[in-house]
Amino acid sequence: MGARVIIIEEPENHMHPGLVERYTSVMLDSLMQGVQCIITTHSLELLELLLDTASQKELLDYVSIIRTYRMPDGDVDYEVLKGKEALEELSEIGGDLRGP
Repeated sequence: MGARVIIIEEPENHMHPGLVERYTSVMLDSLMQGVQCIITTHSLELLELLLDTASQKELLDYVSIIRTYRMPDGDVDYEVLKGKEALEELSEIGGDLRGP
């Protein structure tokens, strides 16, 4: 049996920009095979591409974005956005899903 969870830190830093589109497509396809992919990123472009590709593949229900915040007292808090909610915030409101 292959990997069931894949964790990748900032993939945009380790690959050619032209491969990022293919990467997001393969990552989303793996969801349908029961693989959970966890990525960390500071790239708004990667998030946009991921959500757009998930929308095209009708996989937004399988995507969640976890946005973290550093609170004024130094604690870290987070917010979980489902794929559709994240795409709406990104495209309609122009929100930055990477957090403040």
